[in-house]
Amino acid sequence: MKTLLSSIRINSLKGYEQHEVYNVDNFPYEYFLFNEFTTFKKWKNKEMYEYYDIIATFDTENTSYYIAKEDRWNAFTYLWGFCIDGFLIVGRTYEQFTTFIKRLHNVLDLDHKRLIIYVHNLSYDFAFINRFMIELDPDFDIFAIDNRKVLTFNAYGIEFRCSYKLFNMSLAKACENEKGTRYRKAKGDLNYKKFRTPQGRWSGLTKKEWKYFILDLLALYDLIKCKLENEGRTLKNLPLTSTGFIRELMRVNCIGYGVKKKTPEQQDYIKLFKKLELTEDIYNMLQWNIAGGDTHGNRRYITMIMDNCDSGDLQSSYPAQMLLSEEYPISSYMLYGKVKNRKVFELLLKQYACLYYITFDYIKIKENNPYDCISLSKIVNLKDGAEIDNFDNGRLVSGSNITLCLNQLDYECIKRNYDFGKFQIGKMYIANKGPLPKPIRDTVLDLFRQKCQLKMDIKKFEKEHEGTKYKELPEYENLCYKYSKFKNLINACFGCMLTNPVRDKIVLKEDGTFVPVEADVATELTKYYKSRKSFLHYAWGSIVTSAARLALDDMRRACTGKNGIALYWDTDSCKGQNFDFESIAKYNEKIKQQCIKKNCLVNVDGKDFVIGEIELETYNNQYKKFVTLGAKKYAYVDNDGLHITVSGVKKKEGAKELGKIERFKEDFTFKSAGQTAKYNDDNIHYLDLKGERILTASNVALYDTTYTLNAPDNWMTFSLGGDLAFD
Repeated sequence: MKTLLSSIRINSLKGYEQHEVYNVDNFPYEYFLFNEFTTFKKWKNKEMYEYYDIIATFDTENTSYYIAKEDRWNAFTYLWGFCIDGFLIVGRTYEQFTTFIKRLHNVLDLDHKRLIIYVHNLSYDFAFINRFMIELDPDFDIFAIDNRKVLTFNAYGIEFRCSYKLFNMSLAKACENEKGTRYRKAKGDLNYKKFRTPQGRWSGLTKKEWKYFILDLLALYDLIKCKLENEGRTLKNLPLTSTGFIRELMRVNCIGYGVKKKTPEQQDYIKLFKKLELTEDIYNMLQWNIAGGDTHGNRRYITMIMDNCDSGDLQSSYPAQMLLSEEYPISSYMLYGKVKNRKVFELLLKQYACLYYITFDYIKIKENNPYDCISLSKIVNLKDGAEIDNFDNGRLVSGSNITLCLNQLDYECIKRNYDFGKFQIGKMYIANKGPLPKPIRDTVLDLFRQKCQLKMDIKKFEKEHEGTKYKELPEYENLCYKYSKFKNLINACFGCMLTNPVRDKIVLKEDGTFVPVEADVATELTKYYKSRKSFLHYAWGSIVTSAARLALDDMRRACTGKNGIALYWDTDSCKGQNFDFESIAKYNEKIKQQCIKKNCLVNVDGKDFVIGEIELETYNNQYKKFVTLGAKKYAYVDNDGLHITVSGVKKKEGAKELGKIERFKEDFTFKSAGQTAKYNDDNIHYLDLKGERILTASNVALYDTTYTLNAPDNWMTFSLGGDLAFD
């Protein structure tokens, strides 16, 4: 076993390759010193920076260990490595790390230029390296999208970027999906429970362990390289996140960004966008209004194992609402006066896009209705006057003096599912409503059309090459890559629509903790509307979510018909018993007619593709048994065996540990649930551990954890008949 190595033999998809592996002392610095590399200039935070057009990656391996005396977990780095322009370098200590960074800084003149380095899951590695980088450059810059979720980190002329956010999937999955990649991430070769140190008795690594680490560096390097080639891009115009691709496409289509001569349609869009500028008051109301995907279990059937169940999905639910709904505000919101009565109020909802506060004197779920669609978190006066009588896993079952901020679609959803008497309308804004602007709809439809075409092309190719090893053919790989690309693009449309124009800044304090600094809404909105890049109206995202939740309610009713039972639903899917297939067919025909009317029915080789229709996942493989314990907690048995979905538990390992569906109940503990993280914010210091002196600093320890199943609050009351809806 070796603490360092000079070369390694790696198995790629194209055969065995021999790679030189350098250390801090023999790294070819002269290559970077004397070569003239391509650079590009880019504005960032109102400053112009010059970047190297060089692909580089970074990774660390770390040991987590338990300190019994202090009853806590700690961690330190025992191996780090870079792949820079194809050159591999590894080191074992942070003394070596800082030496290398300083030398790299000098040979690349990083006082005046920047080097981009990708890290898959930057947030993790950042926890280990940040103090060493900050010591080199106290004037660092960090862009975090949430607490400890780092997107970019700039220090000492190096810009670390998170490649996980770019691909939105694991490194292994990304390498499999990206066309032309030659490496696959090693799986299961590294025992993370093994105690390893940078130097000394515990530092030796086997060839298998070295290959695991080197493959990670090479695989990410190759992945970025292939991404640039496949997209026809350079590092200059490669987005930071996966949603950046669709945002760029929409931006060009809507406002002609980067195009000298804009079309009349783009000019009209720019005028409309300027008219729709949000005020601080409307923005704050939208924050109360906007809700995410609806994920819930039928409270009446929690823990009950149900036989012969089905599952259906709405095809491209969010994009479907972007094409089909005509409920979007297409003029600026105007403050409406006092609403006289319910008749006038409901007439306004039919005619306009509305945003308003409403207070229900008393409201309760309708009898025998499982869909409690009001989230407690969205009750404006939850801590100031609202009286909650009954709730169901974060949802309102009944209560008094309930104030909400709704749009016209939300009221329809509540009216369907709750009984209520008197209510008062507070502040109310109205706007003209209609479909989304044509450039947005055309973008979504074109993506859906190409996705459908590629789906048919793949099936046709498979049929024509049946009996051969067609999956190894480059033509097949290219089709699959394109299909995955357009599928990801259309799925990212919604994320693009709901991008918040006002975000708190996450600041890294001197003690290593992350602190959100609350943004000034008025200032940030002004910046947003002054930017030439801005083009999306935040209120449209609100309507997309509300329309999708209403469509989910429609789907649930269509699936269950007269005698069916909806057991579980999640954003765009429904699982239940006794599905009414005739009712589903009628629903799908209704959606098809809407698509025909809106000219968004896609036909490929005689086959119609209906966006927003219900597709039965269990058409040829019904669930023999199904059980749920609430949101993100369910299990089922089909022809392929037992499956589980539990947030935080690995699917395959969890199903194997569960063994049989009858064990999926409260108090069952998954012992191999995965890992949990313990962050330790600390200054640079030495550890004296097992006879070795280790330079370390802040870190994050990963250790095995268990997960015990539990049911939602109050479910027992509901199942025993205490629910107001089941009197």
